[in-house]
Order: sequence, then structure tokens, then C-alpha cells
Amino acid sequence: MLPPTRLVSLAARCCEVLHVGTSSSAAAAAAAAAASTPKYNILFLPGNPGLPGFYRKFFECLNRKLPHADAQFRISAVGLKGHASLDVGCSPFAHYGIEEQCAHIAEYVAEDVSRDPNERTILVGHSIGAYFGVEALRRMAAAGKASSSKPSPSPVVSFVGLMPFFESNDRSPHYRRLGFLLRFFWPVLYVLGAIAQLLGTFAPPSLKALALSSQTDSMDP
Repeated sequence: MLPPTRLVSLAARCCEVLHVGTSSSAAAAAAAAAASTPKYNILFLPGNPGLPGFYRKFFECLNRKLPHADAQFRISAVGLKGHASLDVGCSPFAHYGIEEQCAHIAEYVAEDVSRDPNERTILVGHSIGAYFGVEALRRMAAAGKASSSKPSPSPVVSFVGLMPFFESNDRSPHYRRLGFLLRFFWPVLYVLGAIAQLLGTFAPPSLKALALSSQTDSMDP
């Protein structure tokens, strides 16, 4: 059995970080291994909804399957900025755009990979987290070139981008059919959304009030 993972709130960064627990057998295997065994830092960047706790079962399953007898592993996930429970101390009305999220992830990744110079970092991003990971690596490389004429090797030895499930899973005929329907349905959604936006822009106020009345009649004035 794995011990409970630790969900840590970082008020300064307005996010949450999930540290995955290590089973007693895995810890014993790591302790018994030679000091020269490789050390890996697996850092995960989530997609929507931006909460590391959403992936808890995935992390624990991954941890069980890692070869702890051959290497030491540290697994954690950093959430998106502002995507955290209210007790973190962030304003519930704060809004962070793509650029702010990129800066947040890049700063955290650079800080995390520098904790142990002997660790080899594997960066994993899911959905938009994959984009943030690519952007973090680009910014780290640019910062390294700017600060030194001879930049040191990057501690990030591998990057894994996990793509949208329906588009990448072709092993199951069921999901192949669903993927086909989704690829056909997305253009329809875009067209319907464009029509709704045009109607909302040019419709008279009386028509807008009528359209919203079914949703607002039961609300308090």
C-alpha cells in the first residue's frame, strides 16, 4: 500500500503541488541500492482542470510500476496558477492568462529541477500542460544562453507530451468510432458558437432578456 500523497498549498504561487508517496517496499529497495544509482525527478504538468489532485490515481499507479530497485524516483505535480482550493489564500476572482501560466510553470520548473544536481528530470505534460512544458524548456534554454557563454547541460533529459485521448487512442474500435464522431462534431460546434456569438452581439436587448428568462426566473432579484 502506498501512503497518502501530500497535497501542498503554495500561497506565494497561488497553486497546489502534489507529492506522491513512496511505498515502504520501494523505499527499502531504494535504500538498498548503491549510492551511484540514477536519480529521477518526474515532474507532471496537468491540463484541464489544472489541479494536480485530479491525477492522484494515475500517479500512484505510475509509482507502483517504476523500477525502484534500479533507480530512485521523485514524483510531483504542480497545478496551474489560480487553480486551487480557496484555503490557499488566492482571490477567487483572480484571472491568469496563458502568458502568466507560462511564466508560473517556467519559474517552478526551473526551481524544481535545480534542487538536486544529481537528478535527471523527466517533464510530463498533459493537454495544455504539454504546451506549458515546451514553453518552460524554451525559456530555460534562453535564460541559460543569456547568462553564460557556455551553458551547462539541461537537467531535463526527457519530455513527454500526452495528447488528447480520443485523438491518440486507436487501439479500441469503440474509441476509434468516438474519435471519428468528435472530429466531425467539432466543426459543427464552432459554427453553432459563431452563430450564437453573432446573435448575442446584434440581438436587441428584449430578445436577450427573453432568451435568458428561462434561466433567471428562479433567481432572487
